[in-house]
Amino acid sequence: MPMQTIATALTTCVRWLCQLAGSPLPTYGTSEHLDELRARFAYVFTPIQGDFYYKPVLQPHDVSGPFRVGDIDVLPFQQDHGPRRTRLTTRTELVRTRTGVKRHINPVGP
Repeated sequence: MPMQTIATALTTCVRWLCQLAGSPLPTYGTSEHLDELRARFAYVFTPIQGDFYYKPVLQPHDVSGPFRVGDIDVLPFQQDHGPRRTRLTTRTELVRTRTGVKRHINPVGP
């Protein structure tokens, strides 16, 4: 699938989420990631006037270590993919299963 098609689909989904929530979509990442998003999709960081989300809007949150979203603790870490490493991945106390989402019994650690 061409990258432009993927980008269009993603921005459309974000716009719908903004419309459903009635607010910008909280977006978490390192300053490097957020800068890359701003360079590629600057318009999604521009707030709208009014309360109708006719375009996607992201609310950036710079992550440089462990953080909390609501009552969920999130631990960012580098993910090893063989010869490559991703820039940042996160781990939480939540585990997604086929039947839903469950909390780990043990707290999250490095």
